[in-house]
Amino acid sequence: LVLWAEWHRIAGFAHLFLYFDDPAHDDAAIAEILEVYSSEYLTVVRHCAELRAEWPSLRSWAQFAPFVEDRMCRQLLNIAHCVRRALSAGAGAPESVDWVTHLDHDELFLPPRCGLQEHFAHLEGGGCRLFLYQNYEAVPQAHTLVPFLDVSLFKVPQGTVPRTPLGAQGLEFWASRTAAGNYFLYYDNGKSAVRLRRDGKAEADFAPRSVHVLCP
Repeated sequence: LVLWAEWHRIAGFAHLFLYFDDPAHDDAAIAEILEVYSSEYLTVVRHCAELRAEWPSLRSWAQFAPFVEDRMCRQLLNIAHCVRRALSAGAGAPESVDWVTHLDHDELFLPPRCGLQEHFAHLEGGGCRLFLYQNYEAVPQAHTLVPFLDVSLFKVPQGTVPRTPLGAQGLEFWASRTAAGNYFLYYDNGKSAVRLRRDGKAEADFAPRSVHVLCP
């Protein structure tokens, strides 16, 4: 977890909101990461009675209330909770953010070569509010406890595979390894970043309905 957090600090993220769905299982990891980072960079939110008591005040509650035992629905509620928290923080506060993205703990965000802050500044300059990033899928070649260090083979998005006989052969190879015939084992519709503030002013609260596209 510390390796994951440090990668994103180096990548240029100003603040992490970490939501733990099963905090009792992650107590040791939570304790370790809290020793490394201050509240200026890190906010830890545990799944507990206090958090669940705040969910009904979210705009998306009515939609997800019947399904809170489903992990994905809890994830969407937590995203909405995070966005509200980020919007409610005063400009300049540690938790005040202009852009937010959602990542799982087994995902790394690779910023453009220009750097994350310059990238977001470029998007803002063009009036962009939502930006979608394609995802790559890691292919471990051996068992490892440190995949972020050891894994170097990735499947590229299907749309970027050359439309050549060799490209078709590669797609067929990976698809043949799954019963469903899928190229990616998991999702292939990317993740997004959404702009929460314009000219220092917070946008209206919103409730995403997808962990991939963070739009109202």
